[in-house]
Amino acid sequence: QNIQNMLGGFLDIVERTRNAFNFTDPYKSSFVLMTLVFVWLFFAFVSTRMICLTVGLAQYLGMLAARLSELVPKRAKVTDADTSEPSPKSDKPEKEGSPVATWLRNAILSLPTEEHLRRTYFWESRCVGEREYASVASAARASRLEHLWKAQWYDSLSLRIATTGGNEKKNKKNSGDNPKWQENVFAVFHGRRLLWWNSTADFDDGELPVGTLVLAGHAGLAGLSPLEMRELAQEGEATISRIVAIFGRGKDGQQKLTCLLPTVESKDSLQSVVLAASLKRD
Repeated sequence: QNIQNMLGGFLDIVERTRNAFNFTDPYKSSFVLMTLVFVWLFFAFVSTRMICLTVGLAQYLGMLAARLSELVPKRAKVTDADTSEPSPKSDKPEKEGSPVATWLRNAILSLPTEEHLRRTYFWESRCVGEREYASVASAARASRLEHLWKAQWYDSLSLRIATTGGNEKKNKKNSGDNPKWQENVFAVFHGRRLLWWNSTADFDDGELPVGTLVLAGHAGLAGLSPLEMRELAQEGEATISRIVAIFGRGKDGQQKLTCLLPTVESKDSLQSVVLAASLKRD
């Protein structure tokens, strides 16, 4: 196990060092490149003979200064710290590493390895693939609705259904209930019918619509009731400006649909389509 850990650590250092030159981290790779260019210019203008002479003289002068410092007597100053008993930690003074070495070590360890890159690019490629799939599916859906369905309008919305006619027992049951919003509903206006599915995926899979509203007879645009206005007032004016109420004939008799559109443009488009269909005569 120890040998495996040592080999893994050594290979990680090799991979990090290699990634320092291939712009895996642009900042660090640029710094390494600029450092190499500076070293190349230094060796291009300064001869190797002068470098070796300077290094030799620096070593000789350092040793000479150390010997001369030993010959000079030093006066010891007695302080309170010298008279006190030495602590156990004073016998072994802590050795601090070089700041440059610490900086280089942290810079190398901050570079990613191949395993880190594989994990990062896996999730990134998965997100890109999902976005590409959603884009292709949206284009195919739009082409299908425009050329095959000849739909006047389609979009995703939130929907709330209220039954206002038909079966008396069902009306009494629904009158005491507070209808809830159905979110992420996909709706299509085709001819004089408004059809909706539970989700966009159900429409793409060819599922049957879960609801249909026919604009026949007494049908068209409706206003919001005082109860609905009081409830929606808590959401703000931005939410009320995106709501369209439509009444028509559903499977349970006369129904009223309250639609919350994603944008004001989509709301205006739906209103225009419903108004044109309600004024159209057979």
